[in-house]
Amino acid sequence: MQEPVLLEIRAAIARLLPAGVIASAGAIADAVALLKPAELAPTARMSARRLQEYSAGRGHARKALERLGLRSPAIAVGPDRAPLWPAGFVGSISHAGDLVLAVAAPSSLIRGIGIDLEPALPLDADLVHRVCRPGELAALAPAVASSQRGKLIFSAKESVYKCIAPLTGVFLEFEDVELLFDTGGNRFRARGRGPAAGLIAPATLTGAFAEAGGYWVTAAWQRSRPDPDQD
Repeated sequence: MQEPVLLEIRAAIARLLPAGVIASAGAIADAVALLKPAELAPTARMSARRLQEYSAGRGHARKALERLGLRSPAIAVGPDRAPLWPAGFVGSISHAGDLVLAVAAPSSLIRGIGIDLEPALPLDADLVHRVCRPGELAALAPAVASSQRGKLIFSAKESVYKCIAPLTGVFLEFEDVELLFDTGGNRFRARGRGPAAGLIAPATLTGAFAEAGGYWVTAAWQRSRPDPDQD
């Protein structure tokens, strides 16, 4: 059952990502990666399940980096528990259910990138108003079913956070990010609110989303040079 889903996710992320970004996706149970010494520090207290997820994420991140020309790269963990990518590269890792997705890119092309993979199920009702601005929900209608808008916005904001956090070191709440969706399309930009007002601007942050195999796949990135799609 997983292979058709993975084929859909791989095809979707390939359509979403800008040129120069490499993705790798697979089943967590299938990804057997021997961790490198630099990656072992956080593993001592991990449960068996968490260790499997962590190893799978490193394994697929390594595959993406190797396709970019690195030989046997290691992805350590920073003080905030986020991945530490090799010098000259950026990337992001996401897990959902039994699947893992990782992306990597040269920092000469992409200044920062975040991805997120979420089951395409309704967001808990008590979280919708914490996560979503009314304008964001309205902007998605009728392109996305009303029951799915909250989870998509949640996922898109997670990808924005993963893109921005390594660049700024600032923790963002959901209300600190406003998503600006293209009418009828699958692209978005983002604007910072409150403490993030000076950190995120529509001219510098681009995102895209797709539904694939019963999952939302979202990505957000900042280019190292001006976005050619931005007027």
